[in-house]
Amino acid sequence: MVFEPTEHEPEEYDPEEDLHDPETDSLTIPKVDPVEPPEVSTAETDVPSDVLQTFWALVFVLNAAILAVTLGAMLLYFRGETTVGGGLVAGGCLLFAFAVRRYRSYQTADDETTTASTASDATETGSGAQSGEDTTPDETTDA
Repeated sequence: MVFEPTEHEPEEYDPEEDLHDPETDSLTIPKVDPVEPPEVSTAETDVPSDVLQTFWALVFVLNAAILAVTLGAMLLYFRGETTVGGGLVAGGCLLFAFAVRRYRSYQTADDETTTASTASDATETGSGAQSGEDTTPDETTDA
């Protein structure tokens, strides 16, 4: 036969050799102690709740937009269904526009709160810096 080993080949390694049970002519399955998974606290997050809510809303909207555009494009190309495929592509593009608008509005609101908190921090510290004044020392005035 073609698949018969020759006398020059070494014995083939049997990974189940130490698991054979001579009494029952079957394999013995070793017992494994159960391992307890570590407990991780998910109650605390490092981000504010409004950032978390905006992030997951954008993830949901963008996933829906990607699904609608790709499914609509496949319906248009492979089946020629212009009403359903075109509607899905148009709806997906509207979802993309909505996601961009929501992201930019959140970014604008975040920038406004950052500049407002920076201005309030500057007045609370009493640094005497007015808005628009340069507080860095001038290097040309060495007296």
